[in-house]
Amino acid sequence: MNLKRIREENLLFFIPTLIFLLFGTILIFLTSKAELHLHINQFVNPRLNFFFKYITYLGDGLTIVVVAVLLLLFRSVKQGLTLGAIAAVIGIVVQFLKKVVFSDVFRPKKYFSETLNLPDVLNFIDGAEPAANFSFPSGHTATAFGLFLYLAFISKSKILKVIYFLIALLTAFSRVYLSWHFFEDILAGTVVGVSVTVLIYLFFEDILGKRLNLALFFRQKKRTS
Repeated sequence: MNLKRIREENLLFFIPTLIFLLFGTILIFLTSKAELHLHINQFVNPRLNFFFKYITYLGDGLTIVVVAVLLLLFRSVKQGLTLGAIAAVIGIVVQFLKKVVFSDVFRPKKYFSETLNLPDVLNFIDGAEPAANFSFPSGHTATAFGLFLYLAFISKSKILKVIYFLIALLTAFSRVYLSWHFFEDILAGTVVGVSVTVLIYLFFEDILGKRLNLALFFRQKKRTS
């Protein structure tokens, strides 16, 4: 499968992702990251807190690993291995950027309290208190876009492709809503997640082709029958 084909088959995911990136980039150029974050933070309220507090877990590393294992067991060994590789590479890239390249970039909590000397300006949510360091890029965003873009790749439903994008977007936005990240962090996470997913998907399609399309669960069931 080539790049042109996956682009054409997943326009309903790629086009809104591109719009999100362009819109987000414009916002970043029009305002400072502090002003943009404060504007978003003012909408924190009890009616939204529960939703964003828990949807953010869809970008957790454990979530993508669990989905990869389920795919491997019940759908396709190749799909499970591909998503597992996507999870691993995203994790490596994000941690390298966080800990090596951008190790001095603070998360909102520390940035406002220490850099701007505004310790009490942000609204935080009980049970979701943010960390302080290694803000750029957002690993949860990268993982969410990696997971749901791959699910879009293996789905033939146009409606599901749109739904997958919306879930990835909401998961990414939750990181800003919860003040774990700035808006620029989730934009970078989106780029990482999409780029890694496309590259790993093309690589595995090239080297494996139609091999390993059976699921481990059904293989084992067949052997014991």
